[in-house]
Amino acid sequence: MESFNIRKLLLGPTSEIEFWDKYWENECLHITRNKNNYFKELISLTQFADLISYINLSPEYFFVSKDSKSISNSNYTYNGKIVKSKLIELHEQGATISIRNINENFKQLELFKVQCETYFQQPIQINAYLTPPNNQSVPPHWDTHDIFVLQIYGSKGWKLYKNNFKLPTEDNIFESNKNIVGEFEKEIVLNPGDTLYMPRGIIHEPIAIDYSIHLSVGIRAKTNLDFIINFFKVASLKDIKLRKVPMIDYKNLNHNNIYENIKDLILNTDLDIKSDYLNYISDIFLINDKQNIENQFLNVTKNVNFNLSTKVKLACGVRYTLIYLEDKLKLSWFKQSIYLPLQYKDLLNVILSGEDFTPSQLLVIENDKLKLDFVNTLVKKGLLVIK
Repeated sequence: MESFNIRKLLLGPTSEIEFWDKYWENECLHITRNKNNYFKELISLTQFADLISYINLSPEYFFVSKDSKSISNSNYTYNGKIVKSKLIELHEQGATISIRNINENFKQLELFKVQCETYFQQPIQINAYLTPPNNQSVPPHWDTHDIFVLQIYGSKGWKLYKNNFKLPTEDNIFESNKNIVGEFEKEIVLNPGDTLYMPRGIIHEPIAIDYSIHLSVGIRAKTNLDFIINFFKVASLKDIKLRKVPMIDYKNLNHNNIYENIKDLILNTDLDIKSDYLNYISDIFLINDKQNIENQFLNVTKNVNFNLSTKVKLACGVRYTLIYLEDKLKLSWFKQSIYLPLQYKDLLNVILSGEDFTPSQLLVIENDKLKLDFVNTLVKKGLLVIK
């Protein structure tokens, strides 16, 4: 299974340095390419047609809307199943068909998702939006996650509005009766092959110019706030004071002292939890819950003869974390871990480089049998694949 060049596919020709320094979490980036088939490796119009026509997805995958209002699934389902003729009829009448987690139905999109997670070190969700001309699925709003819009087919305009509340978290969902849509700032038109990066908090209103299909690649990032909260969760396992109820003046119903008590508690908490915290966040970063067993089934059918000259490499899109502890290394992937001596650092550089290598190149392991056993174990556990 071949890898995508995520940097090129999402950002090209914008430089990686420019994206992270100027645009990430700061402002929109509109990339025009004049290449209608730029995203052909991800999905085609024919595949969308096949998905709607032949694949029986459950209603939970779909969100249907028209004129910025959602349409109840009772209008296109029966006995818990999609009635495709009714779905298409609504679509012909101008309704947008949104398909959640569309990557779960296509091998290349699933691979793309996993590799995006590896690049951004964050959870990714991919949705598809099929919108008839001159229609919109949602009113102006902001998202609580950054998104890359990949225009697959047709054209869509994105109206952007001023917003003074930057980088909302998942607790700050846009509410039309509470949050204000600011002044209109500009409209960005996406054509096939274009990309729009939009930080969370940008108020936007998408309207199809002609029949439009786009993918929304959502980056559901863990923020500093998330890691601070998780830090004290780990600390609470060792410090019972964090697990107690705060002292309240029940007699006078005075809660003013809670702030001072909590501040003192934070300042006096035992923060020497580095090892425990690193282990905890390594699990947070291993967000891909689908194990990539690339080539393993075929290896069984072929009865591969594994030897010192057998070429192996890091499995495509595999999610891993490497943590340097005081006296050892911890390598984790897909809910499993191995601990290695510090002198295996150079060995891990070879393994995790993504380049082909053979067991014979692992010089730090002197015994040939141990080399074979070590590499074969990593193959069976899905970290490495046989070429």
